[in-house]
Amino acid sequence: MINRTVTHRLTWALAAPGLLGGCTSPKSGPPQLGQASLKEILAALTPEEKVQLVVGMGFYPAGFPPDALPAGNPGDKDVPEKVPGAAGRTHAVARLGIPSLTLSDGPASVRIAPIRGKDSTKTYYATAFLVATLLASTWDTALVRRVGVAFGSEVRAFGIDVLLAPGMNSHRNPLGGRNFEYYSEDPVVTGNIAAALVSGVESNDVGASIKHVAVNNMDLASFDTPTSAWVAAAGTYTVRVGASPLAIKQQTTFQLSIFQVVMKSRPLLVPQQPVADLKAGQPRPGSR
Repeated sequence: MINRTVTHRLTWALAAPGLLGGCTSPKSGPPQLGQASLKEILAALTPEEKVQLVVGMGFYPAGFPPDALPAGNPGDKDVPEKVPGAAGRTHAVARLGIPSLTLSDGPASVRIAPIRGKDSTKTYYATAFLVATLLASTWDTALVRRVGVAFGSEVRAFGIDVLLAPGMNSHRNPLGGRNFEYYSEDPVVTGNIAAALVSGVESNDVGASIKHVAVNNMDLASFDTPTSAWVAAAGTYTVRVGASPLAIKQQTTFQLSIFQVVMKSRPLLVPQQPVADLKAGQPRPGSR
């Protein structure tokens, strides 16, 4: 199980465009990001540093009980947030010149604290763009890319490095509480629209993280209960996961995010419910 927090998002910060810069190796000392090649940087990272890049610095949203979410390392919470209300940060590796990245949730706007330090004289409200389902309903990738450009300009203006969007789960049940975050039940529509949005966002030299790739069909007490779903194995990859490689092929993304999906059977990844039960109207466990 992978907890749905920034502390367990796979952040490929080293591959981020704009961070690598040139690839001229320094003459002495450890390799530096932006000067050495990615291969040299990866070789120089210790196992502990690689783990730190993956687990992040914790997520401490206002109003949550202290132990509601996994904490970061001792002392991480005491490091001031660059952007209040953001969704977490990655660890820096100072000796290799790897910076800490700040992440923010989408998918329809930059989610940060609009008021900082109780000072309402200067606010930080973000634009509420159209939700994903409406964008996909246009069938217009050029238009969606323009939305992405505007979206990415706000991401950069607010000091965010990686936008945790777009969401790409396939619509499976009309009662799904987060369907508005996703594009379509069709992987071709989802993949093409997501690629257009990512292209627009990343034109601002910030990152986009495609997420919720498959089987995120319910969200009930999600910080306490793992999301699980029962779906027929046949066609799961084609219909539910197929949009993700399509989007990646068209537009390389900054980061891939793995959601807390419990997948129990191999090699088809998801448990099957007997077809006879489905025909008899038996509810799928985990469905809403």
